[in-house]
Amino acid sequence: MPKLYNSIKIDQGLKIGLRDPDGPEWFVDMTYDRNKRTCRKLGLKYQENSNKNKEEAIVAAKNFYLNFLKEKEENLSLKLPQRLTRIFTLCLFLLWVSGVAWLIAEINSEQSKNTVTLKNYLMVLHGLFVIPALIAFGGLIYSHFPSGEKIKKKKRSGMSLSLFLGFLIITGASLFYLEGSYIRFLTSYSHALFGIILLPIIFWHYRKRSIN
Repeated sequence: MPKLYNSIKIDQGLKIGLRDPDGPEWFVDMTYDRNKRTCRKLGLKYQENSNKNKEEAIVAAKNFYLNFLKEKEENLSLKLPQRLTRIFTLCLFLLWVSGVAWLIAEINSEQSKNTVTLKNYLMVLHGLFVIPALIAFGGLIYSHFPSGEKIKKKKRSGMSLSLFLGFLIITGASLFYLEGSYIRFLTSYSHALFGIILLPIIFWHYRKRSIN
């Protein structure tokens, strides 16, 4: 990064100066993303021994820096590979459908012996869909964190989706180890309830993505 002459430090990682000792205009030197730096024209002529000109340059540099960070945030991409996105979306949909079907079968299991057999098949099917969903979810985590912390527009819906998925993963895994107890009953139905609510949260996050 070239040296700035007659430089003025404004804030941590932000200063203004001239690219040449007798340069005709102000430049702004900005540090962002830890140690990444860039030097840009400020679009303001340099006037020697003018305090007003220095103040104007400082204000312009602050505004330039804020707009620069805003532009970087808007252009930041958190896109998953298209194939992985489709797999993840499809698996979540199939998990939701099989989970709702199992819940209906569970409610009607006392009325029919055939429903008990159907429950077992649905449980196996539900478990099979979990495997590719978890693989795709790992890709989502890799592409979204920690970069997703810098995006504010979809942060709320993204965090809600992540928390719900995390809860479903934990409770789903716990059901394999809990047997014949009130805790298992509570875990099972809380897992089902959060799974039902998951669909509108997915729609919320995906809709915000398309709007943005």
